[in-house]
Amino acid sequence: MSFFTPVRGQPLAVMLLEQALAHRRLAPAYLFQGPAGVGKALTARCLARALLGKTSDHPDLLWVAPLPKTQETGRVTQAQIRLEQVREISQFVGRTPWQSDRSLVVLESAQWLNEPAQDALLKTLEEPGHSQIILIADRPDQLLATIRSRCQVIPFRNLDCDQMRAVIREQGYEPIENYPELLRLACGSPGAAIAHWQQWQSLPPELRPLLQTLPGSLAQALELAGRLTQALEPATQLWLTDYLQWSYWQRYQRRELLHILEQTRQALLNYGQPQLVWEVTWLRIYQLKLPCNTQA
Repeated sequence: MSFFTPVRGQPLAVMLLEQALAHRRLAPAYLFQGPAGVGKALTARCLARALLGKTSDHPDLLWVAPLPKTQETGRVTQAQIRLEQVREISQFVGRTPWQSDRSLVVLESAQWLNEPAQDALLKTLEEPGHSQIILIADRPDQLLATIRSRCQVIPFRNLDCDQMRAVIREQGYEPIENYPELLRLACGSPGAAIAHWQQWQSLPPELRPLLQTLPGSLAQALELAGRLTQALEPATQLWLTDYLQWSYWQRYQRRELLHILEQTRQALLNYGQPQLVWEVTWLRIYQLKLPCNTQA
């Protein structure tokens, strides 16, 4: 049985890695690139199991993920892979493996390597020692060209409908199939579908119907802004801007709506006062005078 049996919908990626294993011609560094939530991290775990025998508490496996940083104001910044983490990688690849022929380093969401970390990683890629390095990136264009050039690219793609539904069932998220709009919003990414469903479930039940129609008056616009900011965490408010952009585009095909909601997202990211941001949003949408009594 193949080590990559759990991976769905990625025949090219699996073929390239299986051939490399069969011929013992693994590249020193790989870049797993493609959309979020389509199996890149799962494939990396499968490759780790093929190389190391197990992935839990193995002394020759280092898995690195972005870390958020809390500012003095209490705000949490965008998670990044930072210079100190890359220095840990350098020390890890510089030592002799303990139980295997080679060590393995996996950098998850490598697009969030900050600039000093990318510069430091480049030196490690030039001298990987007794190690293999896997970079996982949803947006490889954010990596230095010199980093990308030192990695063999393994491409990943979005899954078709049947493949995505199969993954969702295997993960125990069958209820998502009752939300076709969330499946469509996921665009072939099971991970995205699960994330969208979790966000939707986090919405208070009494708030969901209010998001299916547009405010019919100034009072309704202001009331909705207040209820959103009181009920939703900042991360959920950001997700909601994406969901509403997609939902309203399907319904109205009006670019002005997309523009308003994108400005809402940017204002929230820039730590604008949430209630004021949403008040402005709903008032601007109300002023477009779109129908407000049709289900989205």
